[in-house]
Amino acid sequence: MKAILQYIIITTLTINFISASDMRVAALGGNAGFWPEDDQNILLFPSTMNNFNLAQIQGISGSGDGDDYYDYRDGHSSPSQSATFLFGDGTKYGFLMTGNDDLVNIGVARDNWGAYLGVDLDSDEVPGESGTVNSSETNLNAGFGMELGFGELGVSLATSSSDNGDGDSNNDPSGMGLGANVRMELGVWEFSHLLASFGMASNETGSATTSDMAASVSLFRHWNLNTDTDLLFAVGFGFETSTSNGGMEGEKDLTETAITLPNYTFAVETNLLDWATARAGYTSMHTLSGSVDNGDTKSSSMGDGMSSTVFGLGLEYGGFTLDVDLNPGFFTNPVSYISGNNLMSPLASQATITYTF
Repeated sequence: MKAILQYIIITTLTINFISASDMRVAALGGNAGFWPEDDQNILLFPSTMNNFNLAQIQGISGSGDGDDYYDYRDGHSSPSQSATFLFGDGTKYGFLMTGNDDLVNIGVARDNWGAYLGVDLDSDEVPGESGTVNSSETNLNAGFGMELGFGELGVSLATSSSDNGDGDSNNDPSGMGLGANVRMELGVWEFSHLLASFGMASNETGSATTSDMAASVSLFRHWNLNTDTDLLFAVGFGFETSTSNGGMEGEKDLTETAITLPNYTFAVETNLLDWATARAGYTSMHTLSGSVDNGDTKSSSMGDGMSSTVFGLGLEYGGFTLDVDLNPGFFTNPVSYISGNNLMSPLASQATITYTF
């Protein structure tokens, strides 16, 4: 069941377009929807583009060569650099440069609405034994959001299609994803806001298919512990299901489903100095019910869970802000870092630099 949970986390983050590449959000639990003032909200709620004038570069790593960096927090490589540029007064314009060399990657916002569009067209001509092989790929990513009477709404669409050039359309992959996010003020118990997300995605390569669906609802609130410290606490539930079929004759669907309750996000951000902010985030999920059905047998379980803790720093350098992830080793052996004896264990693995105007 832990493998299922890992899959669920990846699927949820992907189809709901929650960008965890920004270092501030990543260090505070990874969900920008809990931090309405953060610029990462533009992918969840495009109307928030109206709130920012900024130039930002993400994914800065110590390698300096633009390659993928290794993230010690989860043991995986993460995407290379991307950049965002938002500007304008009455009408806001944006260029969301994702690092995928897209042909079009723009955004526009005004009054209470915002939208973005990304289009990528690739083609190759490669000599083959029986002549030139022409392959192509098309990707589209679009989003729209509005501030409505009840709160904020954001919807997104992503499609992809490929042709490998072998003349057989049955082995050409294609896919589509839909996402929706709602955030509103809602006083329930001690909480102040509700955040709901829904996403579905499907992929097809000939007879091989996969389909995923995820939904989550959370209540959250920020507490100002003092003038320098903000605490976030969120609790909610999630539902995730995935069905796949390899496409072989007679093969049956494999369906994995899980209901997670409760899901917690706990994060603290505090000012250490006028120019330094420390961040810490903790997330956990508990499987209330999970099942795996391969068409012949069905197994179920409950009680499994996953949790993670992340840390980060925000540094103000006059003209710009630098957000970095923080190696937990700093807390267990601070003298090594302060004295510079940490060559084998860097203080951080990546950074985001932001200029606001």
